[in-house]
Amino acid sequence: MNDGRERQGLARASDRARPWHHSVAVAAALAAALSLTACPDRDGPAENAGEKVDKAVDGMKDAVDPDGPAEKLGEKLDDATD
Repeated sequence: MNDGRERQGLARASDRARPWHHSVAVAAALAAALSLTACPDRDGPAENAGEKVDKAVDGMKDAVDPDGPAEKLGEKLDDATD
């Protein structure tokens, strides 16, 4: 599309963008992703306490509304992958 802007010396917005901005953005995103995945998976005391509370609540829920065999199997698989 030649709408006369090129003849007047005005560049389109895509022509003005600096090509290195894209490279810097990609490098920053990769650095952020790598720094987040490099964190060790250690559970602190709050995490352990939270898991105990979750299991206690699940136990109370099971007493009121017992799960079927498929649900129990799914929970065992979830616990095994944690």
